[in-house]
Amino acid sequence: MLSGEYVDQSEVSIDAFVVKYSPTWNVVWQKRFGDVPNDDLPPSHDQATGVETDVEGNVYVNGNFRWTADFDPDVNPGKFVFTADTQAPSPDVFLMRYTPGGDVQWVRAIGGDTTINQSNNDIESWSMKLLGSQVVMSGTITGVADLNPAEDEQQITYMDEGGTGLFYAQYDSEGWYMHSFIVDTVVGVEECSNIAVLEDNSFVTAGRFQRAVDFDPRPNSYTILTTDPDGIAPNFNNDIWFARYGFSGGSSDVEVNISATVAFPNPSDREITIEHPTTAQLREILIYDSNGKQNVCPIRRETMSTTVTTSGLSRGVYTIVLQFADGTIYSSRFVRL
Repeated sequence: MLSGEYVDQSEVSIDAFVVKYSPTWNVVWQKRFGDVPNDDLPPSHDQATGVETDVEGNVYVNGNFRWTADFDPDVNPGKFVFTADTQAPSPDVFLMRYTPGGDVQWVRAIGGDTTINQSNNDIESWSMKLLGSQVVMSGTITGVADLNPAEDEQQITYMDEGGTGLFYAQYDSEGWYMHSFIVDTVVGVEECSNIAVLEDNSFVTAGRFQRAVDFDPRPNSYTILTTDPDGIAPNFNNDIWFARYGFSGGSSDVEVNISATVAFPNPSDREITIEHPTTAQLREILIYDSNGKQNVCPIRRETMSTTVTTSGLSRGVYTIVLQFADGTIYSSRFVRL
C-alpha cells in the first residue's frame, strides 16, 4: 500500500491518494480524493499521511484536509463529503477505511471546534498504526481541537495560550473515539515522526523537539527533557526523543515508560537526582563533559533514583550514563552552574 499527495497542475490544488499493489507491483486499485472546487475559496491541500492494512485486508488511511473534501468522488460523489470545522487554511484530520477491493466503508472527520472562541486552532495527523483491532493515531494540536468524530459527542483538547502539543488518540475498528492523551510543551516545540506497536500492545513513538517538553501526559507528573541550553542557537537546537506509551487495560489511564532519565534540579550547583524506571543493580555510572572527558563524582543510590554530587565539577554541560545489571542503559544531560 502507498499513500500521499498528488499535485494537479491544471487544477492547482493538491489532492490525496492511496494505491494498492500486488506482490509483483502491479496496481490493484488506486483512489484519489480531496478538494471540492469552490470559486470563493483558494485551492486546497489534502494529504494522506499514513496507511495500514488489518488481518482481513481492510485498508485504513489517515491524513489532513482543508476547506471541503470529497473522499469518494469517483464512485459515490457527494456521499463522503466533509467540511473542516474552521473553514480556514489550517487543516482538520480524517480517518477512513476501504474494503480489500477498494470501496470506501466509512470516513471520520476530526478537528477544530468552532463553538469555542479561540483563534489559531489547528490539528494535523501524521503517524497511524493498528493496535490489534484498534487504531492509534498521532499528530499535533494548536489551540483547541475535538478528537471525537461523533456529531453528538466531544473530546475537547486545549493547549495553553494557543501552544502546540502532540496528541495520541485511540479509535475502534469503526473509527469511533476511545481514548487520548496529550504531550505538552513547557517552552518548546515537538514533532512525532513514527509509531511502532509492540507485542504487549504498548507502542513506541519517536520524533524531535526543541527547548523543553514534558513527555509525561499524566496529571501532576512530569518528565521534562531539554535540549542543550549552551548550544549555538539554544532556541532552535533539535534533539531526538523516543518514548513508550500504552493505554492501560482499555481505559483512559496511560501507562508511561519514558526511555530517558529525569535529572533534577537542572541546572544544579551542588547535586542532581536522576530518576530511572528500574530497580536493577547499578553497575556503572559515567559522566562526560562537553569535550568527552570522563569525570568521577560521589553518588547515593535509592530504589528508583540515584543522586550525584556535582559540586566538584566545573561549570558546563554534562552527559550522565547509568548502566544496570539487567542490561538497561539510561542517559540524561544536565547543566552544572
